[in-house]
Amino acid sequence: MTQICVLRIDEAVAVQADVMRDLYRHLGEGGAERLICRAMEDLAVRLADIEAHYWKSELEAVSKGCRTMIAIAQQIGLYDLADAARVAGECAGHGDPVSIAATIARMLRVGDKSLSTVWELQDIIV
Repeated sequence: MTQICVLRIDEAVAVQADVMRDLYRHLGEGGAERLICRAMEDLAVRLADIEAHYWKSELEAVSKGCRTMIAIAQQIGLYDLADAARVAGECAGHGDPVSIAATIARMLRVGDKSLSTVWELQDIIV
């Protein structure tokens, strides 16, 4: 008899709260909130764009989108997302379909969880 296992993947993400605190200290509450919200919107759009490029096999666009995502994620302390984007971009550059699929899927999971975590943290950090 065949057994089917379902893997439940739950990515652990960490938001560097010290980066966010520095943003609030240097930009003030309003400035930091605007920057963080704009970064979160940009990241959400980039995640969707990268996924769309992946499904169209537009690997150069995937790689470019990942590079942009790294800078935005680091700016607000999402180093796990930046790392996942770095690896996905590297794999897209090498053209290995299995590694690209795995790393894009991981980046999307980390991205979703990171954005949710930042949203929840914004009220705590101030």
